[in-house]
Amino acid sequence: MVELSVVMLAYHGDESLRRFFPEVKKVIGTMDVDSVEYLIVDSANPAVDTEGVCRELGVRYVKQEEFGYGGAYRTAIRHAQGGSVLILDTDGSQSIDQIPRMYQELKAGADVVLGSYVSGEKTDEPRLPRIMSRMLSFFSRLGIGVNIRDFSGSLRLYHTEDLQRLHLVSEDVNILGELILKLELSKGNAIVTKEVPISYLRRIEDGSKYSLIRFVISFGRMLVYSMVLRFLARGGYCTQKHDPRAQTITDLLFYGIVGAMTAAVNLVVYFLLENVVHYLFANAIAWIISVLFAFITNKTIAFNNWDWDHIALVKEFIGFVTSRLITGALDMLMLWLMVDLAAMGGSLPKFLDAITVIILNYVFGKYVFKEKKERSSEQER
Repeated sequence: MVELSVVMLAYHGDESLRRFFPEVKKVIGTMDVDSVEYLIVDSANPAVDTEGVCRELGVRYVKQEEFGYGGAYRTAIRHAQGGSVLILDTDGSQSIDQIPRMYQELKAGADVVLGSYVSGEKTDEPRLPRIMSRMLSFFSRLGIGVNIRDFSGSLRLYHTEDLQRLHLVSEDVNILGELILKLELSKGNAIVTKEVPISYLRRIEDGSKYSLIRFVISFGRMLVYSMVLRFLARGGYCTQKHDPRAQTITDLLFYGIVGAMTAAVNLVVYFLLENVVHYLFANAIAWIISVLFAFITNKTIAFNNWDWDHIALVKEFIGFVTSRLITGALDMLMLWLMVDLAAMGGSLPKFLDAITVIILNYVFGKYVFKEKKERSSEQER
């Protein structure tokens, strides 16, 4: 069996790979390792001939099987054949001279060893991203419950078998936090982590296309999901039972937040206009603006859909408005049936009606935004 898999995640960087791979191989060559395999996981939609570069370098090539950074990571885990696996990016932003020390920590009993920028002695990273990295790591410690100083570093060593037992769902870089969380839960909250200081260097090629807004929302979802999953698994972690429940609860929580925000927008717009125009006209404008607001926030925050292709966007918008018109008409019909025909009094009819409409809007929303286009996930790699 192969002792160590060295997996490099490539993203449109044939030149960076040519420069970076020999450096990695040289460092690995100084280590006391019986057998090593080198594997390149390429972008799902490669813009350059990474496969040709891999043939040139004599490295095993795999095209990632799912989209986004999370998809690349899951592909790496599936195809690693070594007892241990080192996963790193090929952009040259991570100093690799501490890999031998990291491997010693893994062999000494650690479950995961991380190259840590936060505790590193040297960094070329700008001040603002450095501050943000510390803030994100702080909130990750709270949400995930593992005392790691740097959650953002992607230079990591694991035991391959541990990873291949996990069910990982994140589509983006939040898979780095999700992985630590699920390792911790799967080991009964007894994970052993080690951080080795490394330096942050300027990228050889900067092909990253991360959206800050998307990252913040996705990070927020990951933290909420982590806390929900930890709560559900407090008596013992079961992947098949707890993972889908935590995801459903997280979706419902964010859907509720979006619903409250939409209601607030509707009320604010109405009250701003009620003394300016006829109240029915004010109500119509408030409805239109709140529907537009609901469309954007449901798409991104509630259902985590970031495909902005104009054709898909038009289809989704038509479907979303149609569904809101249907539930709006149903709203009126149900009230009429319960109040006029069934002679139900008090606030109960409106309460039952509101609950029904909320549930239907959620179901329609999942249907409208269910397709997450490959392109949008790939751009976040």
